[in-house]
Amino acid sequence: MVHGVAVNPASLNIPETQATASPEQIASAEFTAQMPGSELATEPRTLWDILQATAELNPDATALDDGMKSLSYDELLKAVRAKARELTQAGLGAGDCVGVRIPSGTAELYLAILAILSIGAAYVPVDADDPEERAALVFGEARVAAVLGDPEADKALTMFLERPTPFPAPELHSPRTMPGSSSPPAPPAPRRVWP
Repeated sequence: MVHGVAVNPASLNIPETQATASPEQIASAEFTAQMPGSELATEPRTLWDILQATAELNPDATALDDGMKSLSYDELLKAVRAKARELTQAGLGAGDCVGVRIPSGTAELYLAILAILSIGAAYVPVDADDPEERAALVFGEARVAAVLGDPEADKALTMFLERPTPFPAPELHSPRTMPGSSSPPAPPAPRRVWP
């Protein structure tokens, strides 16, 4: 069994800076060599990061205008956070897939998508004009936990599986956990994790 090997670094023809560099520094240098100019790229950011930064710089600027409703960045973030709270209180969160079936071009569509992304979930869009069979197929294949629909058609949020209410949410009670009930509350259903 070999426990170690002594090697003279000079015999490996490794530049002196690489001999003392960490594996991350070496990988970064190799990537930069392969992709000239990559060192000029900005740090990775999400759409949510960009939206928040833009709202911080321009809170009163118009962020969304669908021809019927106009929202500033400040108003947009408030509306998105309110919708995100609604989704979270329904038990949705990071790792879930949430279907979206709201008419294209409406402020509600963009609010729904941003709210879903803000809670760490993925959105699965199906055009509101598509047949029900297509929506059922797409949402079934994606195993969505819920669908956000057109609020004008009273289809705001449809849950597909019983979801646990996140802690704390004292204003929400399911029939089995109503205050004053004589029986102890049932434990919440486990969160579904898809492979």
